[in-house]
Amino acid sequence: MGGVAGTLFVLWVRSGFSAATVAAALTFYPPLPTYTLEKDPNTAKHDYPQYNVKHFIAENTKLAGAARVYMVPTRVGNEVPCFVFRYPEAEFTIVFSHGNATDCGAMFSRYVSLSRELSVNVVAYDYSGYGGATGRPTEANTYCDIEAIFEFATKHLGYAADSIILYGQSVGSGPSVYLAAKEHRIRGLIVHSGLLSGIRVLTSSRALGCLDIFPNIDRIKRVSCPSLIIHGDKDVEINISHGKGLYEALPENCKVQPYWVPNRGHNDIGESHECRAEYMARLREYLLYLHDHS
Repeated sequence: MGGVAGTLFVLWVRSGFSAATVAAALTFYPPLPTYTLEKDPNTAKHDYPQYNVKHFIAENTKLAGAARVYMVPTRVGNEVPCFVFRYPEAEFTIVFSHGNATDCGAMFSRYVSLSRELSVNVVAYDYSGYGGATGRPTEANTYCDIEAIFEFATKHLGYAADSIILYGQSVGSGPSVYLAAKEHRIRGLIVHSGLLSGIRVLTSSRALGCLDIFPNIDRIKRVSCPSLIIHGDKDVEINISHGKGLYEALPENCKVQPYWVPNRGHNDIGESHECRAEYMARLREYLLYLHDHS
C-alpha cells in the first residue's frame, strides 16, 4: 500500500488505531481566533446572556452591532458562540456552517452582506475548538454543534423550522448534510464547495474506509428539501466532481438548478466583484424558488 493510502495507514497505526483521531487531524485546521467574547453584564441573568465581541479585524469593528452573540451549550458539554444577524420581517433564516481554516470573526462581514442583500436572518456559529468555542474539533462534535444551534434557533430565537435553510461551505457541508438528512422540517439546503466524504478528498481508494468522515454522498440521498449545489470548476482543493456527485445523488424532487461557477476555485466564489453579482443573483433565485414552492 503506497501513496496517500499508505500514509494514512501509517497515521492510523501511530494513533493507536483511532480512526476518529486520524480523521480529526486530517480534517480540522482551526485558525487563531479573530475575536474574543465578553459577557454583557446587562443580560447576565438571562437564560442565554448576550456577549460583546472584540474584533481583531479592523473592518469588522464598525459592524459589531450587526449581530447578537450568545454562547450555546451542546449535549456533550461544549459551548459554541452563536452569531445572530436579524433582518426585519425576514421570510427565511440561513444557518451557516463555515469552512475549515476560518471562524465567525473572519466571516463576519460575509454574514452581514448575506443578511442585508438577501433580506434573510443569518445564524452563524463556530465549531467546537474554533473561535470562541470550547472543546476540540471532531466530526462528532460538529454534529452536536449544529444540533444545538438548530434547537437554539427554533426554541429560543423563535424561528420556524420550515423557514430554515442550512448552508454548508466546504467542511461545513458535513454537519449541514447530516442535519438535513435527519431534520425533514427545514426549508432548504445549500452545499457550497462541498465534499462527497472526507477520505474521497484525499484518495479514491476505499481500502481505508474506516478513516472516512462526513459521508455526505450517502446522507444526501435522504434529504427531503430543495437543495442548491454550488461548486467552482477550478477548485483544486475539492474537485468539482464532488459537487456533481452530490447533485446526482440528490432525490429528483430535491434537485434545483446547480451553480457550477466558471473560473472559480475553492474559496473565491462570491468574494470578488467579477462573480459576486451572479452569486447573489443565484441565491435570490433559489430563495424565490423556495417561496414559490412553499
